[in-house]
Amino acid sequence: MGETIHIVKEGEYMAKIAKRYGFPDWKTIYDYPKNKDFKKERPNPDILVAGDKVVIPPKDYKQVDIQTDKKFKVKIKTKELETKLHLIVKGYDNKPLANTPFELAIGEETITGTSKSDGLVEALISPEAEFGTLRLTVTAGDTAYELTLPIGIGHLDPVEEVSGIRARLINLGYEPGGSYDMNDPRFHAAIEEFQCDHSLTIDGVCGPKTKAKLKEVHGC
Repeated sequence: MGETIHIVKEGEYMAKIAKRYGFPDWKTIYDYPKNKDFKKERPNPDILVAGDKVVIPPKDYKQVDIQTDKKFKVKIKTKELETKLHLIVKGYDNKPLANTPFELAIGEETITGTSKSDGLVEALISPEAEFGTLRLTVTAGDTAYELTLPIGIGHLDPVEEVSGIRARLINLGYEPGGSYDMNDPRFHAAIEEFQCDHSLTIDGVCGPKTKAKLKEVHGC
């Protein structure tokens, strides 16, 4: 079987695409020479855009660097795909929820643990995972409450896309409203609020500096 052109769908990321085509390592596809331009445009293999085109190499494709003046026997070991989910969780005061018990439900699997000192939640998940729910038991003084967050895996667009800007603002607690038009008053106001909070020029325009800060604060 030769090459295949795969059109990325909403909710897909490289590990999920690799799983679909039977590749044990997503890097085999991502690093395929014919995906050079795609890789440059999408430097984060977990953040793709619906409609992106990915060249799927033949199943017997392997890339091995060797010296051409010597003979080698090459043995290639395959491994099961692993996808690690990374999340930074913060409370209503925008401070990391450190050492907080969590329960992550994805499909039929439930993963429990405790966030790290910087609010980091990590979990190994199936590369086919798409949606989940994160529940945290937060203690503030003498009060305890449960925080429930919906998780969309592979649904975050790059910050260069309007949808990516909007999603990051929402994830960071800003309210751009239901519009995808950055000239919409609520969207414009959410950008201004973010700029004010991070000492940027307050103009409501998501230019290069605002995008870079938005990506930095969001974590990706």
